Amino acid sequence: MTQQTLTPAQIIREERTALVQTLRQAQPTDPTLCEGWQCRHLLTHLVLRETEFLTAAGIVVPFLSERTTRVTNYRADSLIEREAYDRALDRFENLDGYLKMRKLATKVDRKLNLIEYFVHIEDVRRARPEWKARVLNHETQQAIWEDVRSRAKMMAAKNFPHGLIVEASGFVDGYFTVIEPKENIPATILTGEPGELALYLFGREDHAKVELS
Repeated sequence: MTQQTLTPAQIIREERTALVQTLRQAQPTDPTLCEGWQCRHLLTHLVLRETEFLTAAGIVVPFLSERTTRVTNYRADSLIEREAYDRALDRFENLDGYLKMRKLATKVDRKLNLIEYFVHIEDVRRARPEWKARVLNHETQQAIWEDVRSRAKMMAAKNFPHGLIVEASGFVDGYFTVIEPKENIPATILTGEPGELALYLFGREDHAKVELS
């Protein structure tokens, strides 16, 4: 029997469902790995990101960061009570994505949101004292690996000026040079599953199962 492959829409749908379930199992004031954020702040960020792109843009655009922080904190304050938190989570669960990409552009949805959802699931899970890594299917890990390879240089250039190689054994093109090593200086090699590499490169180094050499 031929194994059925997952489409981009199925991959992102599964991870989005896992994100909603993770947030629903948490309390609004539970901690996350995002500095200064509880689950209510994370949920606010997710809603803003898919409904008010310019308001959320301060996460990556420095001159907008003050406004983004102010709005995020203000709205998160309204989600301390469980009922309000659940309403916001229901809203997020039913959003069509920015510019309705979930319906109109599933490949773009997968490309923009897969790592975002994966990392934020782990931001909640790994903030707990006793966490265990999830087991992801191979196709989801491969999709994350493709995104890691395309985004790693942007995420890691400042931290690895002497060169960086990422390695995910068992995946297509599983050895990738992100930053060419300097002459006579060995590059840092990060080895792990694609999801773990994504967490490391997104600043969750202390909670990622990655080997450095």
